[in-house]
Amino acid sequence: MHSARKDAEGNFSKDIAEHEMKVLKDEGVYRHLVFRRPNTRTMSFEIITWPGHLVYTGDMGCYVFSRVTDMLEFFRGERSNPGYWSEKVLAQDVPSGVWEFSAAKARAWVQERMEDGNADVYTRAEAEELNYDDGDVELRRSIDAIGWSGFDALWEVSFRDFTYRFTWCCLALVWAVAKYDNHTTERAEIREEQERFRSSNHIALGKKAECESRAFNPDPFQGNTGLGGFALQIEK
Repeated sequence: MHSARKDAEGNFSKDIAEHEMKVLKDEGVYRHLVFRRPNTRTMSFEIITWPGHLVYTGDMGCYVFSRVTDMLEFFRGERSNPGYWSEKVLAQDVPSGVWEFSAAKARAWVQERMEDGNADVYTRAEAEELNYDDGDVELRRSIDAIGWSGFDALWEVSFRDFTYRFTWCCLALVWAVAKYDNHTTERAEIREEQERFRSSNHIALGKKAECESRAFNPDPFQGNTGLGGFALQIEK
């Protein structure tokens, strides 16, 4: 069955193949991350977080999520979970929100009911005339008008599915968090390497200073002041 998830998963890797990350803000859970291809805003998006909230906004829509203090932790993982994540949406894109009517799901349900209920030839003929482009409510009325008992659960079943854009957004969140984590790890490794260098350099400088000090005054108890080899004679 055709689904937005399959379509989005099929296209996503190609869509973000050239995306680069730019960190505008990274202070604890206060972040502003930008992901885009150079010289274009096509398929670009931004992620903004603050305690308990995450905003995804870009070419593929805008969604606000809320669940835990650090929302990057909420989306960290190997696979997207649109079903669970949709429950944490506070605000959604107006042109293309979280859900939409799925003609494919409606068609599959009608076919399944007719097969399970051994629909007669007349019911099948009327079902063939259904227009799945009518939308959710009108389609249900048309199915209901057939009057066949096998469609008795018509008003209880859901014909909705996630929008392509929301599905794409969920994939983008998983990818973006992994990208940010890699960046954070690399940055920590660089800082650690710099700290080791500073530490070893400090030790080397200390040893050098100690050697120079000994060369300058090898044995202070022999009366050598280090001043051009002259010694002070102390009169008794």
